[in-house]
Amino acid sequence: MAVRVMLVAAAMTALAACGGGGDGAGTAPSTAATSAGGVTATTTASEVSAKIINASSAADESGPALRPLALSPRGSRITTVTPNSVTLQSDPGDYIGRGKNYTYSNANASFSVTTNRGKLSFVVTGDQNWRGDFALPSTLLKLQPGTYGNLTRFGFHVPTAGGLNWSGEGRGCNTLTGSLTIDSVSFRVGSDALEAIDLSFEQHCEGDGVALRGQIHWSADDRSSASGPVNPPPAGLWAPAPGVTPASGSYVYLVSDTGDFVGQGRSYTYSRANASLVVTANGGGLALNVTGDQNWRGDFIAMNTVPQLRPGYYGNLQRFPFHNPSKGGLNWSGDGRGCNTLQGWFVVDAVVYSGSQLKSIDLRFEQHCDGSAPALRGQIHWTLDDENTVVPGPVNPPPTGLWAPPDGETPASGSYVYLVSDAADFVGRGRKYVYTRTNASLAVTANGGTLSVNVAGDQNWNGGFAAMSTVAPLQPGYYGDLQRYPFHNPIKGGLSWSGDGRGCNTLKGWFVVDAVSYSGTQLRSIDLRFEQHCEGDASALRGKIHWIADDTSTAPGPINPPPAGLWAPAAGATPSSGSYVYLVSEPGDFVGEGKSYTYSGANASLGVTTNGGKLSLNVTGDQNWRGDFAAMNTLTLLQPGYYGDLQRYPFHNAVKGGLSWSGEGRGCNTLKGWFVVDAITYTGSQLRSVDLRFEQHCEGEIPALRGQIHWTADDNTTPPGPVNPPPANLWAPAAGATPSTGNFIYLASDSGDWVGGGQSALYAPASSTVTVNANGGHLWVTVGDVGGWRGDFVTMNSLTQLQPGYYGDLQRYPFHNPVKGGLSWYGNGRGCNTLRGWFAVDAVTYVGSELKSIDLRFEQHCEGGSAALRGRIRWGF
Repeated sequence: MAVRVMLVAAAMTALAACGGGGDGAGTAPSTAATSAGGVTATTTASEVSAKIINASSAADESGPALRPLALSPRGSRITTVTPNSVTLQSDPGDYIGRGKNYTYSNANASFSVTTNRGKLSFVVTGDQNWRGDFALPSTLLKLQPGTYGNLTRFGFHVPTAGGLNWSGEGRGCNTLTGSLTIDSVSFRVGSDALEAIDLSFEQHCEGDGVALRGQIHWSADDRSSASGPVNPPPAGLWAPAPGVTPASGSYVYLVSDTGDFVGQGRSYTYSRANASLVVTANGGGLALNVTGDQNWRGDFIAMNTVPQLRPGYYGNLQRFPFHNPSKGGLNWSGDGRGCNTLQGWFVVDAVVYSGSQLKSIDLRFEQHCDGSAPALRGQIHWTLDDENTVVPGPVNPPPTGLWAPPDGETPASGSYVYLVSDAADFVGRGRKYVYTRTNASLAVTANGGTLSVNVAGDQNWNGGFAAMSTVAPLQPGYYGDLQRYPFHNPIKGGLSWSGDGRGCNTLKGWFVVDAVSYSGTQLRSIDLRFEQHCEGDASALRGKIHWIADDTSTAPGPINPPPAGLWAPAAGATPSSGSYVYLVSEPGDFVGEGKSYTYSGANASLGVTTNGGKLSLNVTGDQNWRGDFAAMNTLTLLQPGYYGDLQRYPFHNAVKGGLSWSGEGRGCNTLKGWFVVDAITYTGSQLRSVDLRFEQHCEGEIPALRGQIHWTADDNTTPPGPVNPPPANLWAPAAGATPSTGNFIYLASDSGDWVGGGQSALYAPASSTVTVNANGGHLWVTVGDVGGWRGDFVTMNSLTQLQPGYYGDLQRYPFHNPVKGGLSWYGNGRGCNTLRGWFAVDAVTYVGSELKSIDLRFEQHCEGGSAALRGRIRWGF
């Protein structure tokens, strides 16, 4: 049974004479009186009885049980407005209310009421947030007094029965049963606007015996609201100890207890000398952003009845913006840390506005995260007049004793970048690096108070140096106590040096501008030193940058004549004429696999292309290779000479050049090597001939792959055609194994041959479907339907039709050497991954380009095995 609330203050007349039935006939009721707050529509007893009777007769037998209410005597009326209130009582074990009691009024919560015909939605926004939905049976078109039982969850209820649902704080019922009692309800005369309601309810989640019960008393005329801050504040609240805060100027002071997650048990002091303090005031809210060695944000919100912050104590607060708007809220978070929930307070000790503009504020606060005892406390002193405080620039002259390169360690002239790394330094790997325009590309860009340095050489580096935000352009002096750029404290400046995939997550460091010159805003020269320590380590990376805009020095070209003693092929190892590629690989070399290879126009396709100072070579033969050879970026065409100390193209040092030889699915991740152009000729920019040697070592290993390229554009060497007549010892079917006349396909498979399964078979048109087609130098044969056999036989790419003769040293079609030709016989779910074989055309006839007849033999060996599949194809006879 639902807990009943007091009856609504609404005047009702006594029951009219008998006979006033459900059809509205009978004596007319008395009219309502007028309240002090406006015109009130007062429900009479006869009207109540009629509505209840009609509602009961309209509902089915399983619908809600309704009962008439005890009514006030004729003409009685409550003329005072009692305060709005919501009371919730939750049994132990009730999931929604968690076994607690809750009481809300206009002093500690706000209420939102919405009605639609016979439905009511009631929202409570306070220390907890709730929503109640109440629907009368659909036969009732307006909220009416009565008790409505057998209700189920609103939204999924039976319309003729009605429904309810009370939920909040992320909790609600999946299913429920319950009841609702409207003790009294009144509307504004002439409208459906709800004026007042007294309501009680009870709900049971998921069929449980435990209940959540509630009472709602609401009147639109209750204009009471939450009180403002307590002033003067309660005694004993935290305040900073004397002397711990700055004596003048705006500041933020924070002190964190041990165990406090947000402040990490430390103290922090910020002023305009070491941080940016940005204050924004909007109505009763204040937002403060601190950008310094740490980054913080604080939000302080008064109760929603206070249009501007006022002096006093704002207590029992929750985390903004999930706070109770009737009390206010706060939140201090930063550096990636904040509370999920919090309890706290703030005190405005003094505040001055000019109209809506905040002029100054003194504020203290305390917050406890997630119900824990450790606190973060803070004091804020801010004045608008302090906005123009000038932040000091770099220290000039710099402090003595800062690192500088030893005498003689850096180049005597020209632009350079010098780096030296301690043994345990992650970024520099304990090495020393020197870059000039002769061995690297040095790009320096200045923008206001920032400097960017990019080094593209054997290693690639990026440096960023930022002065304090008030300094532009860069000025001579010491910039210290710096963090990683661009995540630095803008009031101090920042730096970062990273490269080759390595950098600091966090760092501490400094830089010194020893000299700098500009032409207008254009940087002309700079001398800069720096030091950085990653992740709080003691080991350092240090560097010096000397850069002059007028430095026009460039990298030298290739060394000509080349150094003596470089590798060259042994006498007689290469062809005596024509274009060729010769490769020799040492044991342990990953790319060449310790083998030697020779390619010419007779056994491979050699494709050469050039683009400026880059040459690319593609070899398509029994193996497929690609070579790339790039000169230093100062050359527009390759020139004779030695190109040394090279890295893998295209990830090479562009000032030196690069190379790469790869193929057959193998290549270097990194390499060191060289190439020599022994001779080269062009017609304009068109390459006519080249003689080139190279050597590469993968992944810093000793075994090498070496090669010689000789190519001329005038070489017209073409591969030979088939051998005709074919060699005499080639396989042929045994006598009597095939018909003497007619068309057929005969297969003979050795024991252990995967494709043929060690069996022999004869297929003829009378018993099998055989299809033979030809297109240019490609013949394909099918036997049977899907899942049968297919054979492909392809001539060398220099032929346009099949010709009589022997086609040997073949690989699997279509992954074959096009200069030699290819073949493949497969089917019935079986085929070779790789193969070696031959085919011989014993006879062939065409009419124009149309194949008329063919007599062909073949042999293939899968995966380098000795067992063979052999066959003869006779068609068109």
